[in-house]
Amino acid sequence: MQNYNDTYRKKQAQAIRARQLEGMLLAIDDYCADQFPLPVVNEIARTGKYGGYEIDAGPFKRSTGTPTWEIQAHLLPDIPLVPLRLASVHAHESGLLVTIQDGDQFSLDEVWTADKSFYDLLAKVNQRLATDHALGAVAWELTWEDGFEQKRPSTMRLMNDHVSVVCSSAAWDEQNNQLVAATLVSPEAQSFRAITATLATNSKKGLTLSADGVSHYLNNARRGFTAVSGGLSQSGAEGHVLTILHPLTGNPQEQTADHFYVLVAKDQDLQSVFSERLALAIPWPTRPEWAEFLLSAGLEKDLLTHLNTSGPDFSSALCVQKNSSGWKEVLEAGIARRKISL
Repeated sequence: MQNYNDTYRKKQAQAIRARQLEGMLLAIDDYCADQFPLPVVNEIARTGKYGGYEIDAGPFKRSTGTPTWEIQAHLLPDIPLVPLRLASVHAHESGLLVTIQDGDQFSLDEVWTADKSFYDLLAKVNQRLATDHALGAVAWELTWEDGFEQKRPSTMRLMNDHVSVVCSSAAWDEQNNQLVAATLVSPEAQSFRAITATLATNSKKGLTLSADGVSHYLNNARRGFTAVSGGLSQSGAEGHVLTILHPLTGNPQEQTADHFYVLVAKDQDLQSVFSERLALAIPWPTRPEWAEFLLSAGLEKDLLTHLNTSGPDFSSALCVQKNSSGWKEVLEAGIARRKISL
């Protein structure tokens, strides 16, 4: 197990908590509003909400040692006193598990990506925690399993007009602007329903896949994707995971489209999966041992193309044409040149 500690943040939080446990109501400077789950002094003092109090006057007194202000609670009784709690964050492939000092745990759909440092990730977590004043949590420690740091994924998100979902793995067809497969992670299942509804709609609405700093606009399939859902409890986290597959990743005989998709999971072999799927799609007999030749010849004849994949779940993906005359020519040429034999 590896870890990174922000001891400065921990000391600040402990100092604030000590004052709170003494009964002191504290507000934070506005430049620290995204670091601690405390009320912001300028917002409290804003004219209209609390009678037009001014900073350095009325109920406010500058605190020492931390970027906070002491408030006379009897003058502003509707501001709750919630003592800060220290939290540790554990990074894993599907997101983050937050453990608060009293043992409470919850998951965040924030994936530790390759472009974020230890400090940047904790800062991003604290930005989210700072919005929940009732929780009162401050993250100061980051942990991860040995080797995970080198396997961190690139940032990916799948978005429609209203929802953005973390995408841990994806395969997509840029030529046809189609999402072929994706593994989505979210603290709530409602986000998944919004994404799958966009994929199946008959309207012109589409999705945007943000991967490696590039945005890819994807058309909807106008039919339902195959979806397999589950929870993150086995990994010690809360939340949901959903894998979605384009209809053309199924049996080619059941689809009328002129092409189909070959999706290869991380524990599968490309040649064997491709051979099985092609045998279902064309009327000509094939053999598993021909797969290497057919892959090479199919690429040369533009009968198949490699698709984009990112993340750990899918090792490769193909778009394969059902062009029976084209595959017949490939087979005949292979036999004539003794690349394959009956």
